[in-house]
Amino acid sequence: MLQQILSNGIFKSLQKTNDFSLFMIVCLLSAILFSYPALLNLPPQTLHLWRQSDCLAFALNYYDGQKFFEPRVYNYLNDNGLCAGECPLIYYAVGKIWQFTGVQYWIFKCFQLLIFHMGTWALFKLSLGITQSRLGSFFIITCYISAPLVMVYAPSFLADIPSLSFVWMGLLYFYSYQKRKGFINLLLTSICFLFAMLLKANAMFLPIAILLNMLLCKLKWVKENDIVKYNTKLIIAIAASILVQYFWYAWVIEYTTIHRSSFLGTGTWPGWPIWEASAKDIQNTIKMLAYYAQDLFSIIGLIIALLALIFVFIHFFKKDALAWLIMTYLGAVLCFLLYFFVGFKDNNYYFVNLYVLPFLCLIFLVKMTKKYFDKSLIKLILLAIILFNFAYANKRMQVYFYNGKQHQKLSEEYYHEGFRNFIDKNLPPNAQVISFPDVTPNGTLSVIQRHGVSQYGFKEGKINEEDLQKMLSRKINYYLCNNKYGLSDTALKVHLDGLVGKFETLSLYKLK
Repeated sequence: MLQQILSNGIFKSLQKTNDFSLFMIVCLLSAILFSYPALLNLPPQTLHLWRQSDCLAFALNYYDGQKFFEPRVYNYLNDNGLCAGECPLIYYAVGKIWQFTGVQYWIFKCFQLLIFHMGTWALFKLSLGITQSRLGSFFIITCYISAPLVMVYAPSFLADIPSLSFVWMGLLYFYSYQKRKGFINLLLTSICFLFAMLLKANAMFLPIAILLNMLLCKLKWVKENDIVKYNTKLIIAIAASILVQYFWYAWVIEYTTIHRSSFLGTGTWPGWPIWEASAKDIQNTIKMLAYYAQDLFSIIGLIIALLALIFVFIHFFKKDALAWLIMTYLGAVLCFLLYFFVGFKDNNYYFVNLYVLPFLCLIFLVKMTKKYFDKSLIKLILLAIILFNFAYANKRMQVYFYNGKQHQKLSEEYYHEGFRNFIDKNLPPNAQVISFPDVTPNGTLSVIQRHGVSQYGFKEGKINEEDLQKMLSRKINYYLCNNKYGLSDTALKVHLDGLVGKFETLSLYKLK
């Protein structure tokens, strides 16, 4: 009976469809299900609005003509907003495109989604090459696309999903070089891993794990295979990419030190490592980690990931090189988690690059059990899991958007269709603005596309007279206030020089 169901109708059509066409169908259906077209032109919102606004600010400053090695945000912070973190490859590219098209949020997000889908295709080809199972490989990428954090951050302004995507591309070219050699595969291995690490430093865990395990293969401590084996050229290529990204972050530390603007962070904050954290911080972080579990996978996805990890652990003792690579990566993840422990409480995007771990485990599991994937019952079970995962992800979408419980956004006025015209009509392009209330560094400042300050960095979110005089001496000449919260800083009242205009609950004042 099962065999008849699977050999007819849609199943038969899917079996005849070529890989790329089926991949495009999966991506298109998931984009529609998760409302990506409706989200493309939205300003920063939902998960980690704060950090998304920072990324947008970098791109907008490049649009305004900022030089590549002078990355800048809108908040003045300590020195004109000059600051750096991840390499602004995407922000710079988008800013240059905007110089021809004008500022369009959808261009930024489509650029992100293009990289995301390139990475997803690389994950499929990698899975197919290693497992030799078409069904298993499509199951893997559907689990990937429907992972809630992936689903939400893919069409965002953050660089984490592009970084993860370059990891998959680098790993695919690494595998291709191990199988077929070729200078192009070697070069692309190095470049893709380099891009991944430049976009997010924690992407270095996999290249480092690869280097270590290739050396272990050389020493005969583990049993090499077609995936992980010693190769001098690969070691040099990957080591070179790690070295280049080291130089970038060394430059970042120097740049942020010179401009006294470390808000992006190039390491942990005091109290973040678990050995420095207070008992209360540890307790609160553990609660948030438990909460974030539902953002990583569905309950079925979590169970499968755990079973896959156990399966890898068993083969670790058999000295399988791929199992050792995965366990080495797990060790790096655990060290990262302990070192940045408290930081995970408020920064769930830290988990994005760590998706490498469960999906390498899943590839390993499929590779070792592929003979069962021809069974009719297994096919139906996998289909049921895929449908459940997509339904679960769609449910989480309602939480992250459409005014759900986790839908973070600025005041509604900043998203109104007439707000852009109000700002451009009343604020000169070179205007400098005090924006209150706004606890983020660049939230409202990015939306209005003007330099200035927000509540960020001021004690208790209030401006003291000393700081106010510094701002006025810098010729900050406008104050954007949300009347919904009252004239939010009384220290500013004596410096008001008249109302410029109102937009719903927002009031724009000129400063003396």
